Parts: sequence; C-alpha cells; structure tokens
Amino acid sequence: MIDIHTHLLPNIDDGPKDIDTTIEMIKIYKSQGVDSVIATPHFYPGCFENTRENIGNEVDKLNKIIKEKNIEFEVLPGSEVFATRDTLQYLKEGKIQTLNNSRYILIEFDFKKFPDYGFELIYEIGLLGYRVIIAHPERYYYVIENINFLNNLIDEGCLIQINASSLTGVFGKDVKKTALKIVENGSFNFIATDVHTLNVRGPYLKDALEIIDKINKDYINILSSYNDMLIKNVEICTKLNKIKEKKSLFNIFSKMLR
Repeated sequence: MIDIHTHLLPNIDDGPKDIDTTIEMIKIYKSQGVDSVIATPHFYPGCFENTRENIGNEVDKLNKIIKEKNIEFEVLPGSEVFATRDTLQYLKEGKIQTLNNSRYILIEFDFKKFPDYGFELIYEIGLLGYRVIIAHPERYYYVIENINFLNNLIDEGCLIQINASSLTGVFGKDVKKTALKIVENGSFNFIATDVHTLNVRGPYLKDALEIIDKINKDYINILSSYNDMLIKNVEICTKLNKIKEKKSLFNIFSKMLR
C-alpha cells in the first residue's frame, strides 16, 4: 500500500520539525507494510508556500538520507493544496507540485464552508488536464451535516481521499460516522494517513485497512489499483458510487405531492 497524503518532510510545514522524527516515522511505516509514500506538504498561500521547486529539493535530500541509512523506502513529491481564488493561477505558473508529477492534484477545501468558487475551480483545473482529489472530505463540516454534498463533488469528476485516522476515531465520533458512511457506500478512491506526528496523527494504516476489509473484502485490492494508476499517471475512469439518499417521511410526502 502507498500512502498518498503525508506531511513527512522535516521543518517545511506543520509536520515533523527534524530529520530524526522523520526517520522514526519511516520506521513505523515499514512496520505497517508501507515502502513508498508521497510527501504532500501544505501549499497554503500566506502560511506554507511550498512550491514545486523547494518540495523537489527536500524530497531529494530526504531520499539521499534514507539511502545512506540503508532503509528500503521511497518518498515521492507531491503537495496538499489549499483551495483559494489564486489556485488556478499558481497551477498555470507551475508553482504547484502535483502528486508524483502526475495529472492528479490533492486539494483541501475550507473546513467550515465550501467556497462559492469551488465548483468552478474544479472545472477549470479539469480544463487544464488535471484531476482533483479531494482531501479528507469527511472532516468538512458541510459534509458531516449533509453527506449527500459529496455527490456534488463526485458529479464534478473528483476523486475522494479519506483519512485512516478518521475511520479509527481520532477526529471524533461525527467524523468517524461520516467516514464509515463513505466507505460503506464505496464512495472513495484512496485511504491515507495524512500523517503529521509520531503519535495520534502518526503513520498508521493497518487498523483503518482492517475496518475497510470488514466492510468489503474487495476494497483493499481496489484501493491498491487506484494507487498504482496514480503513481503511473494512468487515467482513473471508474465512476464512484454516490451516497445513497436516505428516505425520510418528508421526502416521501414531497414526492407524493409533486
């Protein structure tokens, strides 16, 4: 299994502050059966402005250290892009690092309110030949409150990444409940750690994979195939299942009155 969403590079965003911590994180990854990850430091204008150039340099430095320590592990370049009105321009200027230099771009939206330009941004990114992967939508308040909002993102051709720690309850019961609904509906493409630390938000995948396997034993192989297609920059054309709308008495009566 490849982890496509990680904050592993030292002293570059809100992830580890030193190389020793990074190496310890990698050792934990190895114990989890993970031998390759995509480093996705934040690209967040005004906060963490990690460009394609400096991410590439940091990934090269880390891989060199890993090799010197005789650890069989590979770090690939990527970024987690916080959506703003300027995202499209940054992408056109070549400042944004896509996942392993592929057509896939990991986008994080505001947690409290989906921006009024959000769907237009997704559409415009698609016109440039890229494919949006939505980072951890189960943590967004508007998805928690109305999980059917995820269907709008799926209709726009977005791929969906959920956090392993969401499934194991790190972010609370509401996030866990939402993540489980997404998995039960088969409305996701990727499971990732979104690792930041050694502890609570550490590089742990096993427990979440066991939860997924109990829900549907086919999912692990499907997730692995999506990872492979991303790394090889192959078009992921499988259409996601949409969240099934719950039938309430209000919905039933509304349809009867139409």
